[in-house]
Amino acid sequence: AKNGGVTSNIGTTTGAAAAGVTLTLAAPGAGLRHYLTFLAMVRVNGTASALTASATPVVCTTTNLPGSLAFTRAADALAAGAADHWREDFAFPLMSSAQNTATTIVCPATTGVIWRVTAGFYVAP
Repeated sequence: AKNGGVTSNIGTTTGAAAAGVTLTLAAPGAGLRHYLTFLAMVRVNGTASALTASATPVVCTTTNLPGSLAFTRAADALAAGAADHWREDFAFPLMSSAQNTATTIVCPATTGVIWRVTAGFYVAP
């Protein structure tokens, strides 16, 4: 049965400076899938100097979400140690595409950036 949209599980991961990071929500079991209630991505300047803005945006990709869902993040300048927060609270939970399959959110290696990705979800048929 649907869990009523309650966020009963949290997955989170933090990368190293200038390294990509992947948040993996493990396969939930036979007949079950993930329902994301929110997704947050934090881009932190992990260097001692300011990040330089780039005209090329940063694209974080996913697996096992409808339409190969991807999120475009600006590549703005960022002061040393500063953080750029982004969060999406889904009005209706985002259902993973396949049952009993891991779901991933992948942020690419980005010069000077430390990524933190957090997803709230529940598991149901």
